Amino acid sequence: MDDFKSGLEYAIKILNKKDYTEFEIRNRLKHKKFNDENIDDIVSKLKSLKFINDERFAENFLFFKSKRGYGKKGIAYNMKLKGLSENIINRVLGSFDESKFADIIFLKRAKDIKKDKNYKQKLFSYMLRRGFEYDTVSKLFDKYKEKF
Repeated sequence: MDDFKSGLEYAIKILNKKDYTEFEIRNRLKHKKFNDENIDDIVSKLKSLKFINDERFAENFLFFKSKRGYGKKGIAYNMKLKGLSENIINRVLGSFDESKFADIIFLKRAKDIKKDKNYKQKLFSYMLRRGFEYDTVSKLFDKYKEKF
């Protein structure tokens, strides 16, 4: 039980600093050499105390990543890396409209690189790298073609 207590204290300590998914907490505990049985008990306790909630994590992650200029594909990819399930990812991203964020990022980045002779290619690939859908980026070029 001492292992359980020290593992729980460690998990609470790191959760006080930032939010983690269940997958990340499990990995952190494994890295600290806690056994699988204790890890399961610790995660169950943290879930019952509502310290771990993957749904809440995904909603917050979507909010912050979209504000930082990431598109739907980029956010989904990063959510998978965090160990979130497809169900949670699809549920959270289901109502997400990336077009309102894409406009802001597109115009800001266009202003920054307009001096370059290949700026259209660079802008297009930048938007795709940020995880915006191809169709979304194409529509933005059509929408703002007078500015270029």
